[in-house]
Amino acid sequence: MPAAAFHPILDQSLLGLRNAARAQLTRPAEALFLALAWGAAGAIAWMVYTRLPGEPIAAAIESAARSPWTTGAVLAAFAFWVQRAPLLMLRRHLAESCWAALPIARARTTRTLLLLGALQLALLLLAADFALQAAAALVRNPERWLSAARQVAAIGLGAGGLAGLAVARRRNIDLDHAGRRWGHGLPLFPLPPLERARLPVFAHWQRIETLRRFRAGGRWWQWLLIGLAIPAGITLPSLAGLVLMGVVLVWYGLAMTMARETIVAAARLTAATPLRLRDFAWATARYPLLAAGVAVLWGTLALLLQEAPRLFLLGWPLLAIGWCVLELAVAWHCRHRPRQVGVRLAVDAVLIVGAAQAFPPFAAVAWTGLVAYHLIAARRPP
Repeated sequence: MPAAAFHPILDQSLLGLRNAARAQLTRPAEALFLALAWGAAGAIAWMVYTRLPGEPIAAAIESAARSPWTTGAVLAAFAFWVQRAPLLMLRRHLAESCWAALPIARARTTRTLLLLGALQLALLLLAADFALQAAAALVRNPERWLSAARQVAAIGLGAGGLAGLAVARRRNIDLDHAGRRWGHGLPLFPLPPLERARLPVFAHWQRIETLRRFRAGGRWWQWLLIGLAIPAGITLPSLAGLVLMGVVLVWYGLAMTMARETIVAAARLTAATPLRLRDFAWATARYPLLAAGVAVLWGTLALLLQEAPRLFLLGWPLLAIGWCVLELAVAWHCRHRPRQVGVRLAVDAVLIVGAAQAFPPFAAVAWTGLVAYHLIAARRPP
């Protein structure tokens, strides 16, 4: 395809991917580690897939296929969001970054959005069809529901994806999301341990970003999962505990995400006047650790309301605090390479889960080794 017909950000992205691949080849040990980690992740995914209960999954898909209007509407709403959100982010980036200063024809931007939207929709349709084919491979006679399910998925996802592409292309990008309103990030009360410590601006930054995102609703799919997880006939205390745990998980996940993103942004802003890693780490760790402690307290209360076993009461604090420390270590290590943070976290999580599958105490050993590795690597100059 002629490059002049599309926005030059495509060429820049392809060049960045090629340079990243070349840079990875210059670090064979790290490349081998990543390959082994992804291989382990694939092996674990295959093990989980082979142990899935095929008949209940097939029954659920067949039931959904028998209600094409309801299922199609849900799939269309999902595809609409999947298409609309990233394309709007791209439009906002092109309008507010250095690209806005370049004389680039609007038609090139429009063609780029259409191309990326078509690729996203094609990948979404292929992923849905692959999931249905994988579910069909788990049962003996999938013919009674596979064709209808594929048709409903194709129509629902296709209609929603096209609608999302049309809205993303025409919406006024000057209308910010509700999560960007300044009032959503104002704290209701002060926290002296955060505000009177050294370098308090980092903890305050993390706090207002978390409040802003949480008060704006966070991520809608998380609340949808909470609603779907509520079983029928549940008692009132168990229902209260389940809802409380869901809210705690959503808030805690947002707090960790905002803390990680703030660490990366703070490292970029202070690059010209770098701080000692010890001071920077302690200043950016105060709020996440406080959030982990609050999540442990409320999560324990939620588990008590659900009459959870003692193993859950002991495991929840270890899981919450352990994940917080791991996220902080990865964020400090990759603070100058923000695109690697998510990949590192995913790889580390796979390694810890794989170690736990082999022998549960190995999970603690793997966690300790990974945290130590990231902390040592964070001290190296960028």
